Amino acid sequence: MRPNIAIIGGGITGVMTALACARKGASVELYDAAAIPNTANLSWAHGRLWKHVHENNAALQPLAAHSLAFWRQLIDAGSETVGCQTQSIRVVDDADCRRLAQLYDALAIGYDIQDPVLSTQSSLLRMPSANRRLFVGHDAILLNAQKVYAHLCQALANTGSIVLKPHTRVDLGTIREGRHFSINGERKSYTAVICTASRPLTRHIDRSGIAPAPQYQVHLDVHLNDARACLLKPVLTMGDEQRSWCVPSPERRMLKVSASRFSYSMPPDSHDLQACKRYLLDRLRVKYDQVDVVVSPYFELPAQKRQGTAYWGRHDVTGCIAVEACDASIFKIAPALSEQISQHVIHGVNE
Repeated sequence: MRPNIAIIGGGITGVMTALACARKGASVELYDAAAIPNTANLSWAHGRLWKHVHENNAALQPLAAHSLAFWRQLIDAGSETVGCQTQSIRVVDDADCRRLAQLYDALAIGYDIQDPVLSTQSSLLRMPSANRRLFVGHDAILLNAQKVYAHLCQALANTGSIVLKPHTRVDLGTIREGRHFSINGERKSYTAVICTASRPLTRHIDRSGIAPAPQYQVHLDVHLNDARACLLKPVLTMGDEQRSWCVPSPERRMLKVSASRFSYSMPPDSHDLQACKRYLLDRLRVKYDQVDVVVSPYFELPAQKRQGTAYWGRHDVTGCIAVEACDASIFKIAPALSEQISQHVIHGVNE
């Protein structure tokens, strides 16, 4: 019998899992409480960064590696505006520089170590240089997340075995045995139910002790107006006390700027937003003509839990397959996650 799969959540993970299940012969119904595509979710962004080395997240690195082939194939079949090969920048001290060199050497990935003062990036960004090194990793790809997401949603529409259910809210509290749930009192039954919708997941079916915590990240979308913008690289840490970072869009028209410490457990007020904006704009030397201040709600596991916790698994109470958190890291690993989840629900394979 042909498997019949329900997927809840139309972000990048839900969309790619629907396509992966359909490729394996399943019929799929994809639910989202909003539109599909949903331009308000985290998958709708100008720039996302894929990189191989994740020195602070051991669980993420193999998933990123297994996603590389998909991103390369997508870029090769599309255009430079979908994505492009690049380098990743970290401004670090000598100890972190040595540690990164060991990690890159172990994976046989190239890198350069530069003096920040002599780097082109220092003419575009304001970064500390005293007792710092510029570690340049040759392991990065810039992705235009909006175009990637729109491309995948078009693939959904072109796949006859996938039925889209936009503007349809699933009551996650009614999921039973990993196969049933209710919508407005109507019982639905499937071969398997997959939940990739992080926000209701946290409220209704969180796992005791490792529930994703809500966070609010402040970032700037900076509209660039500088002939030198083509030289910008993604910077994972600028070496400042707030751990500022930036990711340009592949065509270098937009620069997303934020800081790891500009994440809040409650929505930031106007005073906090203005303080973040002033600080982040002070990091920039590149010219721009418009700045949008954005607050992105997301859910992530605490850092100490993430290291030993799988990104997805079967929920003990409901029996559904659940993605544990939804943050920026999910986008880059969505190809690997969707393949693992589809293999499990269709063929019973655990990777």
